[in-house]
Amino acid sequence: MSGQDSAEFVSHVSKALARNVWNVRGALLEALEKFWDKLDLSSPPPVISEESILLLLDSLLEGSLRDFKYISLRNQGLQLLKKLIGKIKGMDGNAFEHHTCHACN
Repeated sequence: MSGQDSAEFVSHVSKALARNVWNVRGALLEALEKFWDKLDLSSPPPVISEESILLLLDSLLEGSLRDFKYISLRNQGLQLLKKLIGKIKGMDGNAFEHHTCHACN
């Protein structure tokens, strides 16, 4: 999967997380988990931009962790958030060294 494909996937799923019923959001979280499991952040160039990761974090916080009605969505979102952070922490630190994220500067 190319960087553009990854960005499009994350963008579409992130938007859909905020706009769908609970069972669709659950399926989207499962798809994001599978995507994240297969994602290799250590290979240059990165197949996902820092902007896409930030969008994913924002959608997780907004689309699942702030859902006060469905505990299963919060649990799924929390598990995915833990995986995401673990994978980022496991990077060698150089994968996004050349990024151009204006929010980070």
